[in-house]
Amino acid sequence: MSDATIRYGQCWEDADVLRDALAIRPGDRVLSIGSACDNALALLLDDPAEVVAVDLNPAQIACLALRIAAFQTLEYDALLELVGVRASRRRADLYRQCRPALDVASAAFWDAHPEAIGIGIGEAGTFEAFFRMFRRRILPLAHSRRRIRTLLTLGGETGPRREWYDRHWDTLRWRMLFALATSRAVLGKARYPTAFSQVEGSVAERLRRRVRQSVTATPPASNPYLAAVLTEPPRRALPPYLQPDAFETIRARVDPLSPHLDTLDTFLSESG
Repeated sequence: MSDATIRYGQCWEDADVLRDALAIRPGDRVLSIGSACDNALALLLDDPAEVVAVDLNPAQIACLALRIAAFQTLEYDALLELVGVRASRRRADLYRQCRPALDVASAAFWDAHPEAIGIGIGEAGTFEAFFRMFRRRILPLAHSRRRIRTLLTLGGETGPRREWYDRHWDTLRWRMLFALATSRAVLGKARYPTAFSQVEGSVAERLRRRVRQSVTATPPASNPYLAAVLTEPPRRALPPYLQPDAFETIRARVDPLSPHLDTLDTFLSESG
């Protein structure tokens, strides 16, 4: 396996939305983009006959391989530590427990990236590095820890949440700092330079509107993606595949999940 770069240590698309849209039935065969493979694992909760995760980046395939090995080898709390949503000083030891279950190429990849193991494999991507920079350097300049905690505990109806957000969060300072952090140049480094080439107008303004929508449309306390952006581990809000009641189900069903290092077009053309 070549020394590729982990772009995404975790998936940033809501797997619940994906599962609702696909409406998978037991016995279905499912194709998923690999990425960090959180969503491919979540699809196993619907009992498909097969889930194929395709990605052209070998580093992302290694992410899937280690997650599969972790589900096969570790107990639930240890899995959370290895992924990085729980604080841990023993991730290197946890990786060594998982390593015998890895294929040769994936083991070679992770052996060469101990720093990614050390911070938690769900925190190891360049995209997650951007969010660490954002919450450690940019966010404290805009909002206090108390205000961040208040945001993450907002409940009730959408209207009052939106009113609080507009009054206390969407300040001039927030807008200025957010625009700086989410410019095309900065985000291009976090993802890839041409990621927003098809976006017309201000990327920062579009993203700021989406942040407002995502924060106010649903209670922030239950949003694992918002928690991953704004807070350090440990985190209470977890993505679907890491929920406590999902662990044993996914552990029992990982065999039908297979990674494929390929482009989507090539895989589809060759698989008929």
